[in-house]
Amino acid sequence: MKKILDLALDFETKSKEQANDIERSLKSEFSRHEKHIIRALKNSESEISNAINDQTSSLKKLIIPNWLWGIGFVMSVILVSWGVTWYQGILIVDNWVTISQQKEQIKQLESKGGNLQFSQCGDRLCLAQAKGTTEWTRNSDKRPMFIPEGY
Repeated sequence: MKKILDLALDFETKSKEQANDIERSLKSEFSRHEKHIIRALKNSESEISNAINDQTSSLKKLIIPNWLWGIGFVMSVILVSWGVTWYQGILIVDNWVTISQQKEQIKQLESKGGNLQFSQCGDRLCLAQAKGTTEWTRNSDKRPMFIPEGY
């Protein structure tokens, strides 16, 4: 019986040693495997990060020129609008000066005894007859044209 007990104790110690050996070898294998996985994850992380950076830079290359074209177009429209407004302002001022000069000439004409009548000539301006003048007609349409004295 003692032999069985010795065999059982011997088996138990050998089993514990084997279990400890297996545990140590598994720990070293798991540690090595863990290091390999961490290294692979770091490589994947750097590859993904590089791919994201490359994609971002290529998108910037595509987007920035489009924004520049858009900004250039808006600026061009603003400049053209400003130019048209400036030019129209100059035309308005010129027309205002011309109208003012024409009003002054009409006042001078009326002060010398002449007056203007629009109804006799349709859409044309006719000068009314002044005292002591003769009647003139246009050669093209034979409508009367009166020239006041002093002109």
